[in-house]
Amino acid sequence: MDDSARAAPPAPKPATKREPSKLLRLLSGLLLGTLLNGCATPHYQPPDAAPALIVSEAEQQQSKALQHRLAQQLRLRRVGWPLLTANTDICGGNVRPLLGFQFGNSHSFGPHASTADNDEPLAATLLRDSAIRTFGLGEALQILAVVPGSPADQAGIQAGDRLISLDQQPFHTGKGAAADASTRLRQLEPQSSTALKTTPPAIELQLYRQQQLLTVAVQPINGCDYPLVILNSDQINAFADHRTIIVTEGMLDFASDDRDLALVLAHELAHNVLAHVPATSRNGLIGASIDLLLWSHGIPSPGAFTLGGLNSYSKAFESEADYISLYLLARADYPLAGSADFWRKMSRSRPAHIQSQSGQSHPGSADRFIRMQFAIKEISDKQEQQLPLNPTLRP
Repeated sequence: MDDSARAAPPAPKPATKREPSKLLRLLSGLLLGTLLNGCATPHYQPPDAAPALIVSEAEQQQSKALQHRLAQQLRLRRVGWPLLTANTDICGGNVRPLLGFQFGNSHSFGPHASTADNDEPLAATLLRDSAIRTFGLGEALQILAVVPGSPADQAGIQAGDRLISLDQQPFHTGKGAAADASTRLRQLEPQSSTALKTTPPAIELQLYRQQQLLTVAVQPINGCDYPLVILNSDQINAFADHRTIIVTEGMLDFASDDRDLALVLAHELAHNVLAHVPATSRNGLIGASIDLLLWSHGIPSPGAFTLGGLNSYSKAFESEADYISLYLLARADYPLAGSADFWRKMSRSRPAHIQSQSGQSHPGSADRFIRMQFAIKEISDKQEQQLPLNPTLRP
């Protein structure tokens, strides 16, 4: 018989999902009931509260949290302002005109806003609602904070002012208005190294305050272009990435004295000025090339030289930043007496780091305290002799 004439075998039936048997469901229910009956239960019940009271309390806490965050941002900018404006001569090309105010609108807070600090969408939405209630935000851009002593402060700009125009060109409103305004303000930056040494041109801002239009002239001042950023973390830490200076909320709480916070900011500014991040990356690449060479010859070295390259001058870079930071502080007219005490305070939180040990990327706090004491004496002697406050180059 011809194979082509044979009937095709019946197609297999698709597999069906087996439903649990009634006995299995019954046993599962019995086990669950037994488990729940065996669990410990509370003995006391707090008084019931009306939902409206809980919602009202939540709104108050959200408002307080938002005001605290804004106050922390203003404190960071206030303490960092003298450092950024007094050390432009050693910031290279990373200099731009600064005005000294923070602004935003109702769209500056929310799931997709940079000020949401990586909150979950629901929390960010609540943050935006709270910001609208707390600051009276709308579609127009509004001044949220002004750095004391800044050009904006000297021009009389106040928190709550609405931004209407810049040099007679209206600001945008609504979503994206803050980003557009930031771009326009950054266009005030000098376009050449020669311009870095000159005074930036004054700008004209039109404001709306208490149902009145105001026009003010603001004279920007040059400052190091390293934005100060708060990281939502309880860790006591701060770091620089060659573009910004990041300080955790934990460090802001720990460095409750402005003198301590100034030292932290000066240390990170020194890292950026000295280009320690690119230098560390280059050291890591050199180590990685050795790892790759060994691997190509059949000698496994699982990142040992890469790690060694990254850590090869880590402690030396930290000591150098400690040293330079004191000069940055002195240039900004911060008093240096007692600055090294920061490391005694830090030792109480990190006793394991009091002495420098093998494998640590930072010097011990005892080492840092003593070296900074000598550096403070060096700077004090130069100030008494009215010598330029330039770090001493040592081999």
